[in-house]
Amino acid sequence: MEALFPCSDNSSNGYNPCGGYGRPSICDFGLLRYWLTNMLINFRYAQPSLRMGLLIVLLLSVTAVAGAEPLISILGVRSGVSDAKNDEDFTFVEVFARTRLPWNGSIGKSWSFDSALEAGIGALSSRNGDTGMVASAGPLVTARLRDRRWQLELGIKPTWFSEDRFGREDFGGHFHFTSHIGFNYRLDKRWQLTYRLQHTSNAGITRPNPGLNLHMLALD
Repeated sequence: MEALFPCSDNSSNGYNPCGGYGRPSICDFGLLRYWLTNMLINFRYAQPSLRMGLLIVLLLSVTAVAGAEPLISILGVRSGVSDAKNDEDFTFVEVFARTRLPWNGSIGKSWSFDSALEAGIGALSSRNGDTGMVASAGPLVTARLRDRRWQLELGIKPTWFSEDRFGREDFGGHFHFTSHIGFNYRLDKRWQLTYRLQHTSNAGITRPNPGLNLHMLALD
């Protein structure tokens, strides 16, 4: 699932200029409970770069929910499962922070687009019980119809795995790239349904290179 914390809404009609129609500020840490359990258990074993990434995301999160001038436009949690191509079955839970970039515009008469920078850190777990931390950061572009119901999202992020082996699965190294395509459908002013397919691999830099496909479904 994915839970969003939009920036504060100062408009009279309830529209949030950081993306969609805003909801009141939320501080529902219950939504983060599962992720925090996995992350804190493995925090002491993580590499220093991943520890720093986690601390940065948490700092941004506190700033966002505190109602201060937001450093980020969206804070959320997403989860997903792998397809059947790997030797192991995987689940992934991630917290992410997103900040808007200045590049936006129109595509013809029907579409408009926005750009953003997203950073995330999460826990990747295999069925046999192995768990590792995953950190990523990179740009994305969201294109939407004028009525704002359908949205298409594309992105790519350099990605770091704290572990390169999960049971029978050898990912061939720690450094990877993650690309994704996502489809969002706005149900009403408050809710949207999101599906994302993301692919992670080391792009052949090292061997083996089995890759990892994850299916994400969200109601946010």
